[in-house]
Amino acid sequence: MRTQQQIIDDLNYASDRRNCKPAPTKVTVTLEGDEDTVEVQLPTKWEVCDLCNGKGTHVNPSIDCGGLTSEDFDQDPDFAEMYMDGVYDQTCNRCEGRTTIAVPDFELMSEVEREAYKAHEAQEDELAEEEAWERQYGGC
Repeated sequence: MRTQQQIIDDLNYASDRRNCKPAPTKVTVTLEGDEDTVEVQLPTKWEVCDLCNGKGTHVNPSIDCGGLTSEDFDQDPDFAEMYMDGVYDQTCNRCEGRTTIAVPDFELMSEVEREAYKAHEAQEDELAEEEAWERQYGGC
């Protein structure tokens, strides 16, 4: 049986925003017409990755997802030095080291595309909320 601390550690890791899928290089939505359904690639622009701030790397979440204190560094100066030197860094999970991600360019979208994108994002948010709830209550 897992201890309460193990459960907390698992939830911290699962909730860490660095544990994410790679950002798509193309943004698509499904448009439904009267008789058919079409997948459309939306116009995008490149922005600095909001996860790594354009560095292309970040600390491996398994190292510090539960938070670190000065005590952690005081007790192990070698760990502190390696942490600060980037030894525990990994390629960014979001931009995969590119430093930038494709984001929708709303200025170039039609109204239909904007509405389809908003609906798609609402579905994605709902799914993510459901998955988080399942993790919290032991479903996944």
